[in-house]
Amino acid sequence: MDAQMLEPWISQATVELLGRTGLHFLWQGTVVAVVLAAGLALLKGRSAEVRYAMACAAMLVLLGLPVATLWALQGAAEAGVVGAAVDPGGIAWAVAPPQDLDAAHGSDHADEDPYRYDAIGKRDPYRSYTSMVVGPPRGATLTALQRWELQQLRLVGVMVTTDGPVAMVETPDGQGHVVQFGDYLGRRWGQVSQIGDGSITVTEKRFDPETGRWLFTEYDLRLPFPEMA
Repeated sequence: MDAQMLEPWISQATVELLGRTGLHFLWQGTVVAVVLAAGLALLKGRSAEVRYAMACAAMLVLLGLPVATLWALQGAAEAGVVGAAVDPGGIAWAVAPPQDLDAAHGSDHADEDPYRYDAIGKRDPYRSYTSMVVGPPRGATLTALQRWELQQLRLVGVMVTTDGPVAMVETPDGQGHVVQFGDYLGRRWGQVSQIGDGSITVTEKRFDPETGRWLFTEYDLRLPFPEMA
């Protein structure tokens, strides 16, 4: 039934109190029923009069609980407490009504417009960075050097052959691999873009769908020069 239909005979506050009392009676009745069932199980061997008396006591408790709950809620409402409730011990508790902090403390920021974030021209902060990483080229297979991060690889030698410069790269498991211009290194499909004197450069290419541009990141692997004595 709509609460507005009862307004000629009963106030809105009273309707709310009765409704909250009924809600509390749901769990209160459940507790009484559980206690009664446990008591009857323990008194299974006793006389029927004892079990009947226990059931009557439970009925009296069920009759008194709504009255006690309504009385407690009404007392809390009269004290100016909002959101009052009654715990299993019958103690009224509540949360004070929220206040306008700016008005309460006389803040000068009450009339200021709230900040609004403008996402135009900005990268989506919730989109993962890895979504921009370019996947493997068509037909390409992973090499032994792509099982490791670039920071885990070690450059151990550079030489010039008739086919051009090559480099020797060592993986953390101690295996050496010869790399040439265009070979893939690292887990993000970086390619050897330069082999110089004592170093190689690996370039990672990514496409950013938001800006429509390709992004390039270069990493250098250098020979470990021995310290001068």
